Amino acid sequence: MTNHIPVILLTAKSDDADRIEGLSIGVDAYITKPFNMEVLRSTITNLLHSRHVLQGKFKTEQKTEEQIDDVEVLSADEHLMERVMKVVNENISNPELNIEFIADKVGVSRVHFHRKIKDLTGQTPGNFLRSIRMTQAAKLLASKHLDITDVSIATGFKSISTFSTSFKQVYGMTPSEYMKRHEEDK
Repeated sequence: MTNHIPVILLTAKSDDADRIEGLSIGVDAYITKPFNMEVLRSTITNLLHSRHVLQGKFKTEQKTEEQIDDVEVLSADEHLMERVMKVVNENISNPELNIEFIADKVGVSRVHFHRKIKDLTGQTPGNFLRSIRMTQAAKLLASKHLDITDVSIATGFKSISTFSTSFKQVYGMTPSEYMKRHEEDK
């Protein structure tokens, strides 16, 4: 590639049409005969200087690195988990949110979904979903002044007794005990 080399066309053709043709093919300067040697030297000096300045702008690695946007590439597993978490977060209060629902919304078979979630999280999909619901419930119980029924509904449980039982299995205390403990900590 020679496009970095300045090209000066020194010619006897002095018509405007010839000048336009020369410039359109990419010459950097068009000088007609007879020519002044000082004009040629000045043209050469200016072309070399402008190329040097242009190279300096793009040559410094630091400036170039600052201008480059970071590219984030997600693996297939990260992309799947991103889609799964989007479906879960959008539907956490839906009592119909289950493994089949998530697999369908994500666009994978139930068997494939089960295998991938088990591989990626170390939990069965049912335990994974229950864990997310319980984590959300704990956040709500600790930070909001909501009653247990509202938290149960917000996290997609059909009955308060099922919610309380599941919560106690995960946190070792009832939702009301959890609330009291976090009120004391505040």
